[in-house]
Amino acid sequence: MKLLIKSLAGGNFHLDAELSDTIGAIKQKIQAEQGHKPEWQKIIFSGKILTDDKTVADCNIKEKDFLVVMQLVQQNPAALQPLVQAIAQSNPQLAEAMNHDPQGVLSLLAGGAGGAGEEMELPTLAELSDEDRAGVEQIVAMGIPEDKAIESFFMCGKNVEMAVQYYFENPQDFDD
Repeated sequence: MKLLIKSLAGGNFHLDAELSDTIGAIKQKIQAEQGHKPEWQKIIFSGKILTDDKTVADCNIKEKDFLVVMQLVQQNPAALQPLVQAIAQSNPQLAEAMNHDPQGVLSLLAGGAGGAGEEMELPTLAELSDEDRAGVEQIVAMGIPEDKAIESFFMCGKNVEMAVQYYFENPQDFDD
């Protein structure tokens, strides 16, 4: 069967796969096609990160379904620079703050700024601008619940790729 693979970095490609192929084998095929090391990949299907030992059949992946491949920045420093550039483009104030006071930004991101227990009121999908709505809808299309998609979208400076990566790398931040 042919699987459609969507990359968070943009672009889609197809891979040939069998129902008996493991997710680990799919990662190897992605490496052959795109050059991403398997240990730096997360494969997402229907909002869940798939484990390497499961097969395509185990995950109920069908011919018309798509998988999302996410390349981890923490384990791939080379992927960090494009993300930093994306932040600078989408949120120049945050980029400037990162250059002038990196520790302050890290503290802010870790929850060290603002009053204790202070929460920001997030807009609903209907209240977003058309551009922001399109970004959030991209995140939702990857299987992330709408409220979590909005939250991660704004937490990551309206950067879709970073929002999805943050959501999957930090699930504890989204527990209800």
